[in-house]
Amino acid sequence: MPDFSAYILLFQKIVFVIGALIYLVFAIIIVRQVTTMTKNVNDSFNPFLIIFSYLHLIFAIFLVLLTLFVL
Repeated sequence: MPDFSAYILLFQKIVFVIGALIYLVFAIIIVRQVTTMTKNVNDSFNPFLIIFSYLHLIFAIFLVLLTLFVL
């Protein structure tokens, strides 16, 4: 009887990597939206939004690297 656990783990890693990549695309879109918004709307809270969006992007990149190399 063949051992399917290796195939299940490979499928799980592929699903997690695809999910992390979709999340990375989402984070890139968020950064682009925040930068567009800060160009059009002047507010004192804009630097905090920009910093938070870039931190979110860094977290998404870290998540992709984590799923690629740890799982």
